[in-house]
Amino acid sequence: MRVYLGHTWGGLLWMLLLLASSAHAVVDEPELIRRDLFTYNTQGRDLLIDGDIAYVAAGYDGLYILDVADPAQAQVLAHVDNNAFELDGYSLFTVTKDGNSVFCGFRSTVGPFGDGYLKVVDVTNLYTSGPVVGPSDLHLSFGFITPRGRATGSYLDPDTKQLYMALRLAGLGVIDVSDPTDLKMIGRYSPSSSEEYQEVLVIPEHNRAYVGAWVSRLLAVDTSAVAPEDWSHIQFNGLSGSTRNWYMETDGQYLYAPVADSPSDNTFDDGLAVYDLAPNFADAAVSPELVGYAPIPLEQQCESAPGGAEEGQVGSDPGPHQIVLTGNYAVVANGCKGLAIFDISDPMNPIYVKSYEVPLEYDLPYSVIKTSEYPWSIAVKGDFLISVGVSQSGATGNDLVVFRVSPDVDTDGIVDTIDNCPTIANDDQADTDQDGTGDACDIGDLDLDGISDPQDNCLVLANAGQRNTDGDAFGNRCDPDLNNDGVVTVVDYLILRSRLNTNDPHADLNGDGSVTVVDYLILRSFLNQPPGPSGL
Repeated sequence: MRVYLGHTWGGLLWMLLLLASSAHAVVDEPELIRRDLFTYNTQGRDLLIDGDIAYVAAGYDGLYILDVADPAQAQVLAHVDNNAFELDGYSLFTVTKDGNSVFCGFRSTVGPFGDGYLKVVDVTNLYTSGPVVGPSDLHLSFGFITPRGRATGSYLDPDTKQLYMALRLAGLGVIDVSDPTDLKMIGRYSPSSSEEYQEVLVIPEHNRAYVGAWVSRLLAVDTSAVAPEDWSHIQFNGLSGSTRNWYMETDGQYLYAPVADSPSDNTFDDGLAVYDLAPNFADAAVSPELVGYAPIPLEQQCESAPGGAEEGQVGSDPGPHQIVLTGNYAVVANGCKGLAIFDISDPMNPIYVKSYEVPLEYDLPYSVIKTSEYPWSIAVKGDFLISVGVSQSGATGNDLVVFRVSPDVDTDGIVDTIDNCPTIANDDQADTDQDGTGDACDIGDLDLDGISDPQDNCLVLANAGQRNTDGDAFGNRCDPDLNNDGVVTVVDYLILRSRLNTNDPHADLNGDGSVTVVDYLILRSFLNQPPGPSGL
């Protein structure tokens, strides 16, 4: 799993774990935990989770490596600062990983122009000698007059070992990382247009890359040509006006893109757009189709909300950022207004549900102002939703903020704690007999032996132990067919009689350890009938 954290002002790192929700309403405000893990100068830019380890691109503070086996008790395992990278003045902005190699994308931070670097950290001996910055790197600098190549987002194809890197005004770079000690630039797609390549999501099986291009919104890149220089792209059709897109997520059919309004036009268009990718899969010259849009209410939009200016979110990059899909919901990091929750059970009709705000409080005992941690990027880790966020330097705290997630084992969008059938998907929660167990799980037990009928090898005769010594579909209690010819006859009677007063397991129908007249009476009740019935 990987999560990308994008452009912002300098700020501090935090993680947020969100309590999940039912199919009909998001649960009430969950309990919040705040812990202090990072330095005052930490700038959270990106988050990658691999098993129980999280890799955090911390801007000018370098790379943090965390133990998130229990996210609520996350601890710092290692910190590789920028001195170790020998990149003073560069911000670590994006991380990807393959095996024991962590690929770190850096960018200069002055305006839209500037160069970048790709560095490699070897974590083979993470728990012994610690992480090591490798010898290989790439200087990402393109352009004759003004350098361009600021690394802002990346995607690693694990099959081809190709790293796709969004390089802002330098386009989309493709790097061979199959040998981490010898990085090689395969090529770069850099059309003459001035789109800003901020983030990239690749769907290799369709030869498509989708780019969050900020003021240019979203781009669909046809990657079917071998050389990146021969690729082509189109801009998405859809929302009009000065909206911006950076982050996106897909379920393979639909692309979900948080929409950030331009901070200068005062139209307040923040929300979630949903695109059907099928038209673009079929024809690279056809835009994905905008099929749904849900606005965030005005009072929950960061740019327009009361106090937005004081919270450091107006005039730069306010509004929605990273997105995660979980069950029937999309959760969007929404800057100073916390998290925005959308119901996407019908992708063509996404619905804004509510927002969770991270409250202000004194970050340290000696703090003179209250601060908060603003959501920026989100990922799922087991029973937790983890988010990394940054905001304006000095305006926020640097806590770890935790919300526990309720699991949803059957993935029907209903968390287990309130699901009336937690093991079988039933998003309608139908319960015809109103007994508290959903119809999908409310399976009968005719003989009241505690074994549900589909699993009971004797449907009408109680046999809680399910004893079945001959291994057929019928338990001994309802299987006097001792010769297994499909019907109980005098032949079976003669077999049983020959075993009277023995401990023969097959003729011991009632399982009391001995073949007696009681077993004969059971057999007699089945004469000229098949064994069973069985639910198996």
